[in-house]
Amino acid sequence: MKRTLVVVAAVVGFAAAANAALLTVTSELSGGGAQNTFLVGDTIVLRIVGDPQGGVATGIIGNLTYNGAITDTIAGNQAPTLFANAGAQTLGDGLSVAFDSNCGCGTGITPPGTQVSTLTLVATGPGTSSVGWGGFSGLYFFDISSSDPASNIPQAHSFTINGVIPEPATAALLGLGMLGLVFGGRRRA
Repeated sequence: MKRTLVVVAAVVGFAAAANAALLTVTSELSGGGAQNTFLVGDTIVLRIVGDPQGGVATGIIGNLTYNGAITDTIAGNQAPTLFANAGAQTLGDGLSVAFDSNCGCGTGITPPGTQVSTLTLVATGPGTSSVGWGGFSGLYFFDISSSDPASNIPQAHSFTINGVIPEPATAALLGLGMLGLVFGGRRRA
């Protein structure tokens, strides 16, 4: 009897774990694959993919935070595939709404698929940015909730922006100055 009870408890535990929602954030170069290191001037795309894993909810919201001092937020794209009513995707430097939608019902629904949102940033200065969930409404994505420390909140993602690339005009002026020094030195000899 005890062995049967242990097996039943293990099966129920695995079934509950199998239904846990998944939420991932990756960074990529615009038009390229995933990467975590960029240069000043690069266009960075943060891709947020959420899979409800068969969960039931009346709505979802997710506020993504990142370092606004080294990036400018230029665009966002929220694909409201989970629920019919999508809220506005508020964009700001350092805090953007990655997804905000609800079903307009009181009982909740099981959505048909995944939620994919993107935020497009431009790297404006060197530094490191941790990407996480927070802000005014935090994160509520099926069984993942920023108000419940026991839920499986995704680990923070981070990316690095390296160096400052000189403007072409600055590089040209430096080159002309070097040529002037070379030819000026020859004239004296």
